Amino acid sequence: LAWVFKSKTEFVPYYFKFPDLGEGEIRAKVLYTGLCHSDVMTGREHWGPCNFPCCAGHEVVGEITMVGSEVKDFKVGDIIGLGPFRSACFECEQCKAGQTNLCSALDGTEKFLYGLYFGGYCTHIQQPASHTFHIPKGLDLANVPPVLCAGCTVYPPMKRHIKKEGASIGVIGIGGLGHLAVQYGKAMNLHVAGFTTSADKIEYIKKLGAEEVIVVDKELKELDKHGGKFDYLLNTLPVTDTKTIEAYLGTLKNGGTLIQVGLPNATDMFTMSFFTLVARQLTIAGSIVASVEETKDTLEFTNKHGIKVACENFSFADFPKALDRLENGRPHFRCVVNVKDYTDQYFKH
Repeated sequence: LAWVFKSKTEFVPYYFKFPDLGEGEIRAKVLYTGLCHSDVMTGREHWGPCNFPCCAGHEVVGEITMVGSEVKDFKVGDIIGLGPFRSACFECEQCKAGQTNLCSALDGTEKFLYGLYFGGYCTHIQQPASHTFHIPKGLDLANVPPVLCAGCTVYPPMKRHIKKEGASIGVIGIGGLGHLAVQYGKAMNLHVAGFTTSADKIEYIKKLGAEEVIVVDKELKELDKHGGKFDYLLNTLPVTDTKTIEAYLGTLKNGGTLIQVGLPNATDMFTMSFFTLVARQLTIAGSIVASVEETKDTLEFTNKHGIKVACENFSFADFPKALDRLENGRPHFRCVVNVKDYTDQYFKH
């Protein structure tokens, strides 16, 4: 049983059957599944036409119930995780360099967990074993789903770009992505500052590991006080306003790097001054969710440093409430659905 976008305005229960299990595939009973704004952007067609019915969800923890004949690394009963990517060719230049998330041979319908296939808003899921991950012992399974997307969105580019211990980084937006970025930055021995528009978050952000919190006013004048301060900025927000972008770039040191992970509507664009980019020798870096090896690394690092996701929890029957909370409310900070109780009650396997 899945919860699907039947259209961009309908979110309903939907029974389905899997195709035969492939030789290199696994099938799993879903235990916990996370909700992500990407699901809304897809199901509401903010990122372009959607293949309905669409079973979204790409933050999945499950228990394997079947394995294909060619699967060697997993067995029935294993607890596993699935993230936003479903497959890669493993033969193109990017894949051979370990960047399976940038695979150039497969189109998006084959690469991503859902769209053409059904994702994690369901009781069971089936996908290639190549993008299935063992969950390290010690992690709270109900807390893991957002790590597979949000965690794998912020930690890999931080590790990829930041080579100097003690470097300074400003995290823009302390929400589902940002509250994890602060924790990862602290664990990486970075000087972390959090940018927020909410003064009531100051103590919370400091408890996450930020050494300072900068409360940004509507006129952005507070940013002027921090000019040339940071080696790096990690922007979790889909900011497109030129004035805002320039103001944040002003807080970078000359030669600094902006890492952009927030993603707005597909038609949105941003502009900036060439003078800002060239004369100050800045770097603008984009980053999508992690590759296979980066996902394994993120799970291990999260476990090693005891990093926790702030989650609100829902039952499988209350999936529409979880989606509404994600889409129209302000969850603190990620929404996770307990599917286990439902599958234990209604499914033998």
